[in-house]
Amino acid sequence: MKKILALSIFQTFLMLSALEAADVHADSVLSDQDSRKLSRAVEKCLETNPYFGYSRTAGVIIENDIFFSDRYYTNGIKFQYSESGSDWWATMPQFGLLDLLPWTEGTQKIQGAAFGQNMYVNSNINIPNPSPSDHPYSGFLYVGAAAHAVSKDRADSFAINLGIVGPESFAEQTQKIYHSIIGADNPLGWHTQLGDEPAAVLSYNHAERLFRINPLPLEDFSCDFIGSGQINAGNALTDGRIKGLFRFGFNLPYTFDVSRIDYSMASEAAWYDSSKPAPKWHCFMFMAATARFVAYDISLDGNTYRHSRGVDSRPIVGEFMVGISSRYDFIQADLIWTARTQDYYGQEYSPHFFWALTIKAFF
Repeated sequence: MKKILALSIFQTFLMLSALEAADVHADSVLSDQDSRKLSRAVEKCLETNPYFGYSRTAGVIIENDIFFSDRYYTNGIKFQYSESGSDWWATMPQFGLLDLLPWTEGTQKIQGAAFGQNMYVNSNINIPNPSPSDHPYSGFLYVGAAAHAVSKDRADSFAINLGIVGPESFAEQTQKIYHSIIGADNPLGWHTQLGDEPAAVLSYNHAERLFRINPLPLEDFSCDFIGSGQINAGNALTDGRIKGLFRFGFNLPYTFDVSRIDYSMASEAAWYDSSKPAPKWHCFMFMAATARFVAYDISLDGNTYRHSRGVDSRPIVGEFMVGISSRYDFIQADLIWTARTQDYYGQEYSPHFFWALTIKAFF
């Protein structure tokens, strides 16, 4: 009863705030123009009021094979920012394509930007002249802009990523500085890395929540299953993916993906229920499996228009993930363990294990 009363009081306050923001008197008859102004003001209040859901997020994702090895995909870092809306010039083309899809009333739009770096090395960084049949050294430095259209049980994401592969990605310098700080071995094979090449990846992701149930007699406990498909196209990576994600825990948010480095930025797609207060916290565990159907991967196959080292990438690669996500108020932390099958023919060590740590702030 107290929760219902508090919610009613807050909704009344929210409406009065919207009336004031729209410059509309509560005792007046609303014209069509006033109605539109009030509607926009209410939407703005819902977007920016933390009681119903934060309108902006900023975070960092770090993926690394520390404690497991120092080989293959050895490190990735990505800074991400997202906010409610669809008015950035960098995301207008993406939203233009998403608007072609059929959507129900009440779809929420989110736009995001990212800056990241991926790093790849051979199976033994202590070898100064690695075998040509080993994983080539390479780095990818890029920026991205993503658009998300989200409803309660569906999310579509489209992102454009542009960057450079090769020495200008500064992956060599990044790894050597980091290793000198932590006292790890100095990598000796970077002189064999891929050559400089401008690179791009266009990424589309579609996700649907197939079910959400409350299996236990606990008010805030639930579980759900999300299926998704993704297409990446570009000279940095061209592949298709299908994923199944099962989550269980307390106050499950209406999100659609795990916090991993991903060109679509699908983990930023989130739906907020404006009819009730957002939970103060969440804590849930999850497991996911992904099948990747690889057509081209520059980090394995080598440069597209110049001679470089390269290996024969496998057409099908699998990943299995388990992890935990926790949020209190405006801070969220996720930890994920990933096991990946062989990326290329002749790969000496398999599976490849690495961690992903995400720290995200809501404001």
